[in-house]
Amino acid sequence: MSRRPRQGPDFLCIGAPRCGTTWLYQMLKTHPQIWLPPVKELKYFHSDPAAGTLLGQRLFGRAPEHQVWRKHLRSRLEETVLAPALFGSGGMVTWWRKGAMRLGDGYWGGRLNTLRRSPGRFFSDLAWDVRYFGGGGTDAWYCALFDAARERVTGDITPSYLMLDAAQVARAHRLLPQAKIVLFLRDPIERFWAAARMQWGLGKLSFDLTDAEAIARLARHPNQVLRADYQRALTIWEARYPPAQWFIAFYEELAEAPEALLMRLYRFLGVEASARRIPAQVRQRVLAAPPHEMPPAVGRELARQYLPQLEYVQARFGGYTTRWLHDAQARLA
Repeated sequence: MSRRPRQGPDFLCIGAPRCGTTWLYQMLKTHPQIWLPPVKELKYFHSDPAAGTLLGQRLFGRAPEHQVWRKHLRSRLEETVLAPALFGSGGMVTWWRKGAMRLGDGYWGGRLNTLRRSPGRFFSDLAWDVRYFGGGGTDAWYCALFDAARERVTGDITPSYLMLDAAQVARAHRLLPQAKIVLFLRDPIERFWAAARMQWGLGKLSFDLTDAEAIARLARHPNQVLRADYQRALTIWEARYPPAQWFIAFYEELAEAPEALLMRLYRFLGVEASARRIPAQVRQRVLAAPPHEMPPAVGRELARQYLPQLEYVQARFGGYTTRWLHDAQARLA
């Protein structure tokens, strides 16, 4: 596989949120010809280049960039330090319960095992964390986050890139003019309902999912509007990236035939597309929202709001989107 010198990611997955991008991240990480950063959703092109990168600013600043940095720091600590160190077989909780700690278990034992079995991976992960959490704010820093890919295909999976404005997409294009663009689309009514169920399940909603008026107000929030404004996003991104650089898939493909979807994406990315590269867990659901049937009144409110988007994507794509439009019209009948 012929590769150009590393200059940042080869592809950007720009969305949409709650459309299967976490599943995609986990599936692509299993392919030996693909390398993805340890952190999903780098959100670099949301960032303000003028935002401070001093440690104090990152720890206590209110800028979105600082909040993203703290979120990823918590995630990496929980993944690689806190959970294993506290709850691993040799972690502090087990040590307290048993009255003794065995050096070979827990976080440090796991890290020693990684160092012994795969020193390259150990130092690569460590170097990436140092580079990510110790730097920031420049295009050179962002591109260097992908140096570990070497000859492998690599990408930035940040579904909120769908919400970028024209100036932010122009900035991405100046840095990555040859990048391939991956976009997963989902019925905006079902996408919003899945997001609302997830927030409800996490206890982040102050109202019940049967409250149609409250649901409609949430759906009209500017962030929620942007997350499902496919027409705006496609207009902005397609002004910079030509059709040959696009891969567009639909949530139904993931649900009904994930193997075929991955094979098609592998071919688009230029990596080996064979049955042996399909992960065994390809049909496992990832970050599924808790089940809750959509009340008819809620469905009507959402159908009214998203009808223009549904008419646009149906005229543009047909196929699955025709079903989306017909379902919305049925809710309004």
